[in-house]
Amino acid sequence: MTAKERVDAHWHLQADLIDMPGINLNLIGRVEFFARDFIRVLDHVRASDALRVDAVKPINPSHNGDWEHYYTSELADRVYKAYKIDFDRFEYPTKVASKIAV
Repeated sequence: MTAKERVDAHWHLQADLIDMPGINLNLIGRVEFFARDFIRVLDHVRASDALRVDAVKPINPSHNGDWEHYYTSELADRVYKAYKIDFDRFEYPTKVASKIAV
């Protein structure tokens, strides 16, 4: 089964979400670096200082542990296989917490 076969849009490949005819992207930000990447968006729209402060405040942060701790080697392998296109295109690391290699 691949990610494309799932119904829930949250599970779609990121590559499919950004490949839209007529839309040329010049920035692909990462959640992992949201504050850093979003500064470029705020600069582009010439955001005020007040908007800049509010724009990067966390809303409803998770109280769970780090996501890496939920992955077994088997689960990491399944995720990699389902999203290999995204791992390759966006150069995501294939190791989780420096202990699980996919």
